Amino acid sequence: MDYLNSYNQSINNFMSPLDNPPVMAFLKLFLIVYGSMIAPHLPDYILKWFNFVPFKIFVLFLIVWTSNHDPTVALLIAVGFTVSINVLSGKKAFEAFRGVNTLGV
Repeated sequence: MDYLNSYNQSINNFMSPLDNPPVMAFLKLFLIVYGSMIAPHLPDYILKWFNFVPFKIFVLFLIVWTSNHDPTVALLIAVGFTVSINVLSGKKAFEAFRGVNTLGV
């Protein structure tokens, strides 16, 4: 149990810059802009990260950890993550139809 307490303390120390109000305001603004404008137009090299399970687990861990400190930021991260996954799945479906020749030529 001591290992978990020390691990939690290490994570809290690493994420301590997020306790600064100007940093949190910038992060909230960035997440709002990301979810509404940037995520639908992400390049392929960034969307590839959303295919990796360890990256998804990291983002989910980040959402859970952040929800203990600031639920608003956790919701913004969750919305951005959901939008990114939705864009990725839509792009995969569109690419699947791209190779189909509908004219039979």
